[in-house]
Amino acid sequence: MLKKIFTIFSMILLFTTLSFAGGNDWPERTGGYARLFALGNNNTFVADPFFMTVNPAWGAYYDNFLMADIGSQVAAFDNNGVGQFALVNFRIDKPLTLGAMFSRNTFNGIAISKADPLGLVNQFNGVSPVGAVNLDNVVELMGAFTTGTLNIGLGISYAGTSNDATPAAGNGTETSASQLGFNAGIIVEPTKQILIDFGASLMMIGAKHKPATGNEWKFSQTIIGVNARAFIGISKVLKFVPGATFITATGTADIGGATTTSSDLPSFTVIAVGLGLNYRVGDFLIAGGPGF
Repeated sequence: MLKKIFTIFSMILLFTTLSFAGGNDWPERTGGYARLFALGNNNTFVADPFFMTVNPAWGAYYDNFLMADIGSQVAAFDNNGVGQFALVNFRIDKPLTLGAMFSRNTFNGIAISKADPLGLVNQFNGVSPVGAVNLDNVVELMGAFTTGTLNIGLGISYAGTSNDATPAAGNGTETSASQLGFNAGIIVEPTKQILIDFGASLMMIGAKHKPATGNEWKFSQTIIGVNARAFIGISKVLKFVPGATFITATGTADIGGATTTSSDLPSFTVIAVGLGLNYRVGDFLIAGGPGF
């Protein structure tokens, strides 16, 4: 009897060991913002489910998947978490996946689910006679389609608020803010050793106030982003990961009243490049490298 128990235990232990030893399947179907943060604050040298928020083509790899963040605290016993979001992605057919994401205004990502990333509404409220309600929640829909070694992804997001006043007599006022985002991406594997990840995004954010009389107050902003990475396998456990990101933002401000005065909002451009390593053996992972 003891011999049989020992044999069964040995088989279970061997199966478990083989399971962990075969843990080099890539990309992993685990992860999220917590892992990226723990590996160095939004580590870009890792293939992770969180990048579905940047390039929806990753949805082809993470089908029938649920990912959520209940948020971190900025101080002890805070009422609400910081960085909350939830994402689901389902396989509808062999080549097609569809997903949805809901994020709070403290979302830690840099994608189209980030509510008003440059604080346009706050800038508008600094000059408008009636302030707009901040964009607090963003809803995003995404899909990925696979054909051969090519995965194509598309996403669209929206957020909107309104703050209207309708008096008993006379004309009312209308104040609103909105955000519309689009992203698209491809992931292609030209060989078993190389994976190329390319994505682009467009965000259009606006706030306006229509007074009872006079001209509108209107702020608008456009943010364009492009990002590219490649995972180049050097061995079964080691990959080189070069990457680059380009982001630019421009906007205009129309100050209403008796006459309209137009001006440009502060604009900026960011270019980032990096070269990292991704080394993984079983459950052990090292990922990082220099960036500029």
